[in-house]
Amino acid sequence: MILIVTSNKQGGILQFACRIVKELEDLEEECYLIVTPDCDEEIKGVKNCKVFSITRSQYFKKKNINKFCTFLDSMKPEMILFADDSILSLHTLSMYSGRGKTAIAVHDVKRHMQTTIMRSTIVDILRYSMRKKSFKRADKIVVMSRNSQKLFGEKYRAFANKSFLLPLGSHIPLANQKKPEELTIFSGGFFLFFGRVDKYKGIDTLINAYSRYVSVHEGKNSLIIAGKDISTNNSMSAPISGIFRLNRFINNEEMMWLFCNCSCLILPYKEASQSGVLPIAYELGKPVIVSSCLGLAEYVEEGKTGFVCDSPHNYASAMKKMEDEKLLDRMGANCVEYYKENLDWRTNIKRLVNCFK
Repeated sequence: MILIVTSNKQGGILQFACRIVKELEDLEEECYLIVTPDCDEEIKGVKNCKVFSITRSQYFKKKNINKFCTFLDSMKPEMILFADDSILSLHTLSMYSGRGKTAIAVHDVKRHMQTTIMRSTIVDILRYSMRKKSFKRADKIVVMSRNSQKLFGEKYRAFANKSFLLPLGSHIPLANQKKPEELTIFSGGFFLFFGRVDKYKGIDTLINAYSRYVSVHEGKNSLIIAGKDISTNNSMSAPISGIFRLNRFINNEEMMWLFCNCSCLILPYKEASQSGVLPIAYELGKPVIVSSCLGLAEYVEEGKTGFVCDSPHNYASAMKKMEDEKLLDRMGANCVEYYKENLDWRTNIKRLVNCFK
């Protein structure tokens, strides 16, 4: 029995947990997804799922965590994977002393850049302390890129030998394509930035690069930035010709239209542990233009699956190259092949399970 545990109620980490369970089911492994109340509809696609009733206010109460540990151990697990390093996961793992071997996924070894505030500093200190207690108990710590594995070894040297590299595969929803309403009259080729807009995502660099692409290279493609802006500095306070902004949640049907119809995906991040959208692009045969952040660049074969850039000048030049349809076709085929060889969920999940047997 393998248990996949998460307290995330929506978003990428819940999708990550659900996908692992699906792959385990396909591998004919007995498994269950364990979640907390009020998860979104993502879990409906999971055959074996159990909900443990616990609220956020109970995450620090030993009595409730002990009950959760007892509940997990009652299922006689051979392996428990905590799919996130949330407060609930960390606290539970640090107190778990049952029969199952344990692993915990660390999606970000360090916090992304942001305005430093006292609350964030306190949370970081608390998380670091809880992580060390939990990592001591864990049999494996799962990271999603070689760069994250390196950072983990530097920050948590005592546990470096426990790290396990599990590259992220793609999460492509079973959904039809639907063109976003804001783009009803839109036509022509476009580059895509997809995901929540935050300070570390490099939108300012992307806008400068696109302006250069248009003015210097007489670029023909538009740029669509799709995703809700949660940053404190709005890089697009005024409309910019050629750039279309979808500043909101993008549903699955709209996401499929955007990915399937773009020329390529652009990830101008200033820092990155890894990317959940890059594998989607690759599986759909879409090349990428990424920053030189190691968590992104390590997954790009220069000139074959995409281009790695370190300045607006480089980005603009790469965008111009992506106007070549024959080049896009060749690179798209390379992306699909790269995905099969390096990012396939089933192959990598099987590796993880085998290391516990």
